[in-house]
Amino acid sequence: MATDTNGSNGKNKEMESKISASESKQRLHEKIQRPPGSWLARKVKTIWYMFYGLLVLTLRLKFFREVFSRHQRYDPSSEPRRPGEVVVITGGPRGIAYELAKKFLKMDFIVIMGVRDVTASQTRVDQIRQQGVFTGTIHLLPLNLKSLAATKEFADGVLKITNRIDFLINNAGVMMTPYECTEDGYESNFKEVYASPKSYFDSKLCIVMFTKQLEKRLQEEKANIHTYSVHPGAIPTDLWSEAGGFHSFVSCFLKPLLPDMEDGADAIIYAALSSKLESKGGSYLERLRLTNVSSRANNVYNQEVLWSRSEFFCQALV
Repeated sequence: MATDTNGSNGKNKEMESKISASESKQRLHEKIQRPPGSWLARKVKTIWYMFYGLLVLTLRLKFFREVFSRHQRYDPSSEPRRPGEVVVITGGPRGIAYELAKKFLKMDFIVIMGVRDVTASQTRVDQIRQQGVFTGTIHLLPLNLKSLAATKEFADGVLKITNRIDFLINNAGVMMTPYECTEDGYESNFKEVYASPKSYFDSKLCIVMFTKQLEKRLQEEKANIHTYSVHPGAIPTDLWSEAGGFHSFVSCFLKPLLPDMEDGADAIIYAALSSKLESKGGSYLERLRLTNVSSRANNVYNQEVLWSRSEFFCQALV
């Protein structure tokens, strides 16, 4: 009886290669579960980035504009009703998203919200209905943005409800949270190098860059779709209190001077519905104003690198 030793050796080498790759992946996963650097180094970075960010905002007068300038108003009630049109919103009906849901329901939209806690979100929807908002339809679907698989399940759930999406508002997010590695192996603020405020600020840069690159690609395909990134203002939502420290302090003492949740919702709805912005796709808005962004955000090469890496991260679902 003949034995194919070459074939056997080949299979053994292939198996060893797979085991080696699996072990490397496991070691990498274990490594990124822990925040890099010492506790002291991370705290020093945190304080530095907070100080540096506040200094830059102050020198550019943005901090004073946020606090002392009058918030430009936009009244969505002047918009016609939109029965049958669909808006998908990530994040549950709390803070700005609570006002978004209420205003879109008043305009008779079909509202689909991706939420972490369906029961708690339903309680807030009931509060909106108790305020006399009986128009529109709302669907609450579970969504865990820390899981790519769960995000795909949410998308599949949306398709079971409707075959159209007129507006997509990516509102969900976290701010200044402790280091956390998602089940897919990524830092929760979408950054591999950890320093909590820096991760948050860099994630905002990524949003602006991704928005511009998505607009570019949509227009190359002659799609009648536009994208916008929006800073609704320094809105003292629950995220500020949950962040603690400086943000909790600012929330307590400056809250009367800052725009409220309704103002923030109006800024987002303006970007979604205003006919004035139809030829301004890819733009960045601060409150209701078109605003220039940094050269880094406008760098097309940076945008394409971000797009490429985003595709790589999501390739398991594509």
